[in-house]
Amino acid sequence: MNFKYIVVILLFNWYGPLAGQVKTQTKMNSSTNPPNAKLIAVASVVSNGISLRWAPDNENAWVQLNKYGYVVEKYTVMRDGKMLSKVEKRIFKVIKPMPLKYWDTTILNKDDYAAVIAQSLYGESFDMIMADKKNVQSLVSLSNEKQQRFAMAMYAADHSFKAARMAGLGWVDPSIKKDEKYLYRIYSPIPQSILRLDTAKVFIGLSDDKELPKPAEILALPADKVVMLAWEFDNYSNVYGSYFVERSDDNGQSFHRISERPVTKLVNSTAGVPNGSMVYSDTLTNNTAQFKYRIVGLTIFDEVGPYSDTISVKGITKIETAPHILGAENVQDGKGILKWQVEDSIANKIKHFQINESSLAEGPYRTIIPIVDVSKRSIELDSISSDASYITVTAVLIEGENKVSMPYLLQADDSLAPAIPKELKAIIDSNGVVKLSWSANTEKDLQGYQLYKSFVENQELTTITNTVWTTNYYSDTVQLKNLNSKVFYSVRAVDKRHNQSDYAPILVVTKPDIIPPSQPVFKEYMLQDTAVIISWINSYDSDLMFTDLLRKELSDSANKWELVKQFAGNSIATFIDRTGEGGLSYAYTLISKDSSNLESIPALPLTIRIPKTFDKMAVKKVEIVVDREKRNITISWDIATKQIITQIELYKAAEKEKISLFKILDSNTLSFVDDNLKINTPYQYGVRVVFDDGKTSDIKIKKTNY
Repeated sequence: MNFKYIVVILLFNWYGPLAGQVKTQTKMNSSTNPPNAKLIAVASVVSNGISLRWAPDNENAWVQLNKYGYVVEKYTVMRDGKMLSKVEKRIFKVIKPMPLKYWDTTILNKDDYAAVIAQSLYGESFDMIMADKKNVQSLVSLSNEKQQRFAMAMYAADHSFKAARMAGLGWVDPSIKKDEKYLYRIYSPIPQSILRLDTAKVFIGLSDDKELPKPAEILALPADKVVMLAWEFDNYSNVYGSYFVERSDDNGQSFHRISERPVTKLVNSTAGVPNGSMVYSDTLTNNTAQFKYRIVGLTIFDEVGPYSDTISVKGITKIETAPHILGAENVQDGKGILKWQVEDSIANKIKHFQINESSLAEGPYRTIIPIVDVSKRSIELDSISSDASYITVTAVLIEGENKVSMPYLLQADDSLAPAIPKELKAIIDSNGVVKLSWSANTEKDLQGYQLYKSFVENQELTTITNTVWTTNYYSDTVQLKNLNSKVFYSVRAVDKRHNQSDYAPILVVTKPDIIPPSQPVFKEYMLQDTAVIISWINSYDSDLMFTDLLRKELSDSANKWELVKQFAGNSIATFIDRTGEGGLSYAYTLISKDSSNLESIPALPLTIRIPKTFDKMAVKKVEIVVDREKRNITISWDIATKQIITQIELYKAAEKEKISLFKILDSNTLSFVDDNLKINTPYQYGVRVVFDDGKTSDIKIKKTNY
């Protein structure tokens, strides 16, 4: 016999009173250290004796135990309520899964669970075709085929005791007596070198026979041609592993099972979560008839318990549409005529209407007219609690969930705006917090205020708050470290009809000045003898009050800045400093000050060396003596100065030539003889001195003819 495919239709999980205790184990220990395994057993008193069921706790043990089988030992330990002085022992034959030849088609066609076990034990492959893939995800996720075979065999054994016995997982002891109690030991003759297996023990007698409990009350949640049934499962899981659901279509005179197979839960309930219920959905043929349901539980020994109480259910016609309010007429002084409509197709499903009111669209709503005849589509309202109310119309259905219209704003005509708020005031602190206040309006229908501000004069105001402000004071925050020195505020009053007053007169708030003026910048400088001409670019701030020019002498060990001059405003940007001493180096800087006496960052220093003063008229006299006999000209000069002279420059030019440097002489030379001459040629000579700082005196020129 070759098993290729088994179609398993699972409505819920296979975990039952016994299989729920069996945990699959995927980790394999090495052959030198055989794994420990547990054997779990339960027993029940049945009509023909005592039924036993057992199972290993993992798939590896199950594979080995199918080869070596199980041994059942029976010990009679009590009789007539007394312990026996000598225990009576009986050993039954080794129990193994029935050979393949006994799993014939006659048995398999009658018992689907037997087919599942046969496929698990002897099938060439174990490809399961799940009828409900979504609900068996946890089973399909088993890591390998051996786990699948084991899991499905345990599931099937829990749902068919006959199939469990064929699989070597169950046994019935018919040789029992009423006044005796027995201890059953179940173990395996498997060598410990292959598997160390615990021994399972069960202590039971006919006196332990108890009536099976009645399932808990069924709860029903009807909908449109469908009903969701729920009952307690977890609290009965040690008794019932599955249930049959039965329905009566003739008011309880007869019941029939609505599922071909018993149903159970797919997964165990999560610990700590109150979700121990079993849920089952059934489709109804209509919403007008009354249906009755009951359930009955099945044990792993194929015992059927008592029926639960019945529950009556009727489908609920689903209505999608709700009343639609058309509008209101003659609304004035809390009165008005409200009109609505509903689709004709659902009018016969409505019991009556209700009229509801709230001051807010989102509620809560109070019922102001509890019953309005189903034939009416309008009604006069005379008890509106405020000038503006939201109204809804509820269709109270004969059966099913009531339908409520969208809210409709009911308010009297009013185009009169509230008065302009007065006495708008503000206080601003050093952190930029602005506390605004104004005189409260006195209108009865006043809703509140809208606040506005701007950072630029004569620019459009923008709202501060997203909603209407209900008090006559407000706290705002502005940034102090930006270029806007002022903030402009206004406020408008708003009534419940959303009429707005004009703007209150704009209030100008000057921010505390915490921003220093911008840094001035040096532009250029010039030297005229010992005078320093300085130009700069002033700070561009509108509140600039002063610009200070400061100077320090670089060789001064104190290195202290001293004020040269203070300039008011920004009209002056040039200054001539004549107080410097020639031959010294100075650093200059600028600092701007605003109306809050805040100072800018000092300008980048400008370093200038002032040249020493020099004697332009150091050459006092130049004389020329012509000696035609010797054919030379002697030039002599007088020098009178206190400055140090490093050299003397002698200049010469012949007729029509430009005078140019002729000789450089020592500083103590007072004459020079020129013999490089031409007859009948006019000459001019010039003399000037060079000082130690590189400066020169004026040239003293003298002319002659040769």
